[in-house]
Amino acid sequence: IDGPGIVTHLWFTISSREARNQLILRAYWDGETAPSIDAPLGLFFGAGHGDAKVPFFTNAFFDISPQLGLNCHLPMPFAKKANLTLTTSGDAKVSAIYYYVEYAKLKSLPANAGYLHARYHSEDPCAPKQDYVFAEGTGRGQLVGVNLQIDAKADGWWGEGDDKITIDGVDISQGTGTED
Repeated sequence: IDGPGIVTHLWFTISSREARNQLILRAYWDGETAPSIDAPLGLFFGAGHGDAKVPFFTNAFFDISPQLGLNCHLPMPFAKKANLTLTTSGDAKVSAIYYYVEYAKLKSLPANAGYLHARYHSEDPCAPKQDYVFAEGTGRGQLVGVNLQIDAKADGWWGEGDDKITIDGVDISQGTGTED
C-alpha cells in the first residue's frame, strides 16, 4: 500500500484451526528490511495454543468471533509504504484463507506518529526461577499489550507467577499472578 496512510483494520479467517499459528504475519513499514510485525497469525490476534478451541473475545483492539474471524483495530501508520505478508511455517493443510486490510490514505502523518511493532517470543522450557522477560525497549513509545500463553508441563500447576513491570530499573507494578 502506498502512503502516507494508516491501516485501520485487519481481518482474517482460515479453514484450518490447526494452521492458525503456522501462518506467519509480517508487516514492513516504509521499506524496512526487517519486519515490524513478525508473529504467528493466531497469536498476533490472541488465539494461541495450537489447535485448541478459542472462545470468542472482544477488547479495544482485538476480537475473535465465534466462527474464528480474527480482527485487529490497532492503528498502523506508515509514511511511504506498507507491505503485509502471510507465509506458512508448517505442514498443516489450509484449503482457504479469507482476509482484508482496511486503510485510509492521508496527506501526511502527524509528526508524533508511532509505528506498530509486534514480536513473537517463546521459551520452552523457561529458565527455572528466573523472570521471563516479555518486552524490552528503548526510546519513545507505548506498550499496548501482551498476549501471554503458558503450557503447563506438570499436573497441579496453574500458571502462578507474579507479573511485574520495570521501567529504568524501577519496579512500577506488581500483579497478582499470571493465573489471572
